[in-house]
Order: sequence, then C-alpha cells, then structure tokens
Amino acid sequence: MSEDRETYTPQQYQDYLRQQTTGAGKKTKYGNTHIKREGHTYDSISEHRYKGKLDMQVLAGEIASYDTHVVMPLIAEGGGLVGYYELDYLVYFHDGHQEWHDVKTPVGAKNLLFQWKARHAKAQYGVTIVLIDSKTMQPMQPTKKTRKKK
Repeated sequence: MSEDRETYTPQQYQDYLRQQTTGAGKKTKYGNTHIKREGHTYDSISEHRYKGKLDMQVLAGEIASYDTHVVMPLIAEGGGLVGYYELDYLVYFHDGHQEWHDVKTPVGAKNLLFQWKARHAKAQYGVTIVLIDSKTMQPMQPTKKTRKKK
C-alpha cells in the first residue's frame, strides 16, 4: 500500500459520496435544485436562503447556533430501526431548548411520508418541529383538519 494516499475523515467521505450521487444543480424528484455552498449541499435554494436567515439570527443573538442536515434514527416500539428523519436544521436556543426546522412548500408539508416521519420523530424525541414556508421563510401556520359531512 502506498503511504502517499489521500485520506478522508468520515465527514469528508460522506460529503464526497453525496457529491457523487446528487450533484449540485441536479433536479430532484420534487423539482427543486440542489445547491452547493460553503462546503455543504442544500436540498433547495430555499433551504440555503433559510441558512442565511439563521446566520443573521446567530449574529443578532436571537439563537445560540444551529446544525444542518442532522439525521435522526426512527426506532419502533420494539426497538427496531424503521427509518430516518433528516431535518434541515437543528436550532439551539440560549435557554437550552432545541427546535427542528424543516423548510417545506405547502405541498411538501402535506406529503404523507413526511407527515408520518414528523409524527414519529415528535413522539420519539419530544421535540418541536417547525415547518418553514419556502417562500416567506416564516413558520407555517398549522391548518385545521375539516371532515367532510356525509
């Protein structure tokens, strides 16, 4: 084996794999465009814009910090792994509490798989999941479910 081989940290290797499989600028199944900035790949332009808003909140002292693309395992009641929830941003506040922020379109927020994962994550981790409107960059207001009368 050659001693002059380039080595990667686990994070660098994950970033390399992500670049090979997604490609910045490539359209995804939901029609958004991946964007690569500052060494990170964001799932949409809106998601990258929200990062700018969080950066300003850190500078203003409104939030303590945040992490991007945090993957949380979803565990079934019996202990088996049933999937993963990859949140866009894990936001840390000065008082110690955390919120999970996900940038979504109103249509994306209605996706059944996303709704199941969000309910499961909330039940398992007890966190607040804040849906951020991809156009306004503001938290979405919860919609009331109405039943059709028979």
